[in-house]
Amino acid sequence: MSGLNDLVAGNHVRIRGRASGSNTVIATEVERRSPDPRVELQGPIQSITGTSPNQIVTILGVAVDTTGVVFEDVDRATFFARAVVGTLVKARGGLGGSTVTWSEMELEEMELED
Repeated sequence: MSGLNDLVAGNHVRIRGRASGSNTVIATEVERRSPDPRVELQGPIQSITGTSPNQIVTILGVAVDTTGVVFEDVDRATFFARAVVGTLVKARGGLGGSTVTWSEMELEEMELED
């Protein structure tokens, strides 16, 4: 891909960026990928709503329904005891049509800038 003008609706992409404000991400890298139903979303928690086991975790403006989600390395109670607004997390799921069904979530270590 030589530029953003080469992207068309339906392309699968990987976007890396940095948060700017509450629901804005400034893309620093866009890469066209082979079609793949896997979805990964990583960013700081903006909010947690609902009660167990139906919490909704909002990451970069995306509401992730954790009903049925498997938490990596911890159980649900431990995850939500550690997960507060600002905590870096990664969610994984599968795209079916225009809907993502979230299946995994994990706490991420913050990388420190030099």
